[in-house]
Amino acid sequence: MPAPSQSSGAGPPRVASSRSGTAVLEANFVARHYIGALVAGAVVLAVGLWLGTTILDAPGQPGASPLVWLSILVVMIGGAMMAVALRRLLAPRPYLRISPEGLLDHTISIETVPWDAVETVYVTDRLGAHLMVRLDPDHPATHRTRRVEQAMAGLNRTVGAPGFAVSWKGLDQPMTAIAAAIDDHVPVDLPGGPTDAP
Repeated sequence: MPAPSQSSGAGPPRVASSRSGTAVLEANFVARHYIGALVAGAVVLAVGLWLGTTILDAPGQPGASPLVWLSILVVMIGGAMMAVALRRLLAPRPYLRISPEGLLDHTISIETVPWDAVETVYVTDRLGAHLMVRLDPDHPATHRTRRVEQAMAGLNRTVGAPGFAVSWKGLDQPMTAIAAAIDDHVPVDLPGGPTDAP
């Protein structure tokens, strides 16, 4: 597997490639991170419920009405934290797989996207470090990507970063390793290349 070489400037490291087409990399969410988030969400949820029941036990107290809304907000935040953590903990494994067959990223599609559907892959540091993949709009695999991600790809284009964002945040492999594995199959362009394409 080719290894990323460090760049002297700012932004993501450059990716060195021998492009042998044999690299296989699998990545999953780091469970301990999301177990902590699950516990934190449960604590927040419990505080919201306690606050709500305390207010309901003392109706008519001055300032009670805003506190009711505050308790609802706290409950919603705690519930959302738990939902995200559970979704990560129960996510399919491997969540991300790069292989000679193509790119499997469950955020983008539940199916492996073959390399012949990939037009370009590039690294951008716009709005944070991202690894983007642009797919052939006429390829059948592109039409089987998740609808939400298709919409996000459209929004990405408006900020000058067209394509689908490849998952890496929260996974047990860094973006540089994921980019290097992809680059073994198709070229990964650097900031200043397709990043600036319309």
